[in-house]
Amino acid sequence: MDLLSSVLSSLKVESTSISRWTMSAPWGVDVNNFNLGYCLSVVSGQCWVQIRDSSSTKSPATIQLQTGDSVIAPRGANLAILSGPDSETILLDALPWHGDTFQGLSSSIQPSSAMQVNWGGGGPETQLLGVAFTFQNHQNNFLLSSFPEYFILKQRESNFLQLIHPAIQFFIDDNSPGYFAVATQFSELIIMGSLRAYILSNEISSVGVLKGMKNKSVAKVLTAIHQAPQHNWTLPELAVEANISRSVLSKRFPQCVGVPPIDYLNRWRIHLAAEKLINSKASLDFIIKSLGFETDRTFRRLFKQYKELSPSQYRKKFTRV
Repeated sequence: MDLLSSVLSSLKVESTSISRWTMSAPWGVDVNNFNLGYCLSVVSGQCWVQIRDSSSTKSPATIQLQTGDSVIAPRGANLAILSGPDSETILLDALPWHGDTFQGLSSSIQPSSAMQVNWGGGGPETQLLGVAFTFQNHQNNFLLSSFPEYFILKQRESNFLQLIHPAIQFFIDDNSPGYFAVATQFSELIIMGSLRAYILSNEISSVGVLKGMKNKSVAKVLTAIHQAPQHNWTLPELAVEANISRSVLSKRFPQCVGVPPIDYLNRWRIHLAAEKLINSKASLDFIIKSLGFETDRTFRRLFKQYKELSPSQYRKKFTRV
């Protein structure tokens, strides 16, 4: 498996809600304190995205979206979606939604239909498709934190979404049983495809694993770690993988990723351990040995350091089996 696939595969969608917005100008929606990931795609018409920053005294920045463009907030973001730069807004929860009553997103809630809204002042129409979602193992997820708070995908960067939209439109109008199962698969395709498109089409400036993937030698080290996390890698071994000296690796890797190589190895191992704890019935001893930890004590110390819970507490809180 290539490095990008490894990173994206580790971000598993846990719960999801699909929505269709039919809006007529003037209109404005304030997506405030919405602590879920979301993706909004313009199917027809146009709209504006306004970035709300309570810590700034400057006028909010606005970005115009045309048909085929999308805004994605992997961890949620304080944005407003508007028919025009100066449109007044109402809160997202105040919209006259119909469909299943929205009860939030968690693995225990499985909606039986999509959410829909038809609202606005009766002017030119814009249609949006929305996906709200949460990631499994999202707390203290160092991979997820590598993505920006939000990003814009233009139509030319996300042609795959144009292929998916007609299928989703058909699916929203189909009231047959099985909605949740199919919605989850559609949503995961949209989310992973959008994250992939962002990585492939943008220069990454923020320190993190995504920036490391853009550096040839650092990417080789990341690939080695992802392909064999159970191996007790040493700095000299990783330098050989990258075909650079230990001193260069020691400097370059933290500059790109934010932490030293062995620290990253431990973070990746703990991430995998957390997945195994909530997705399998494997014993803790088996998980520890399968990921190459030399002692139980070392594993427990690192797990508590990165996840802020003991392994047993984490399994009890987040288990799905």
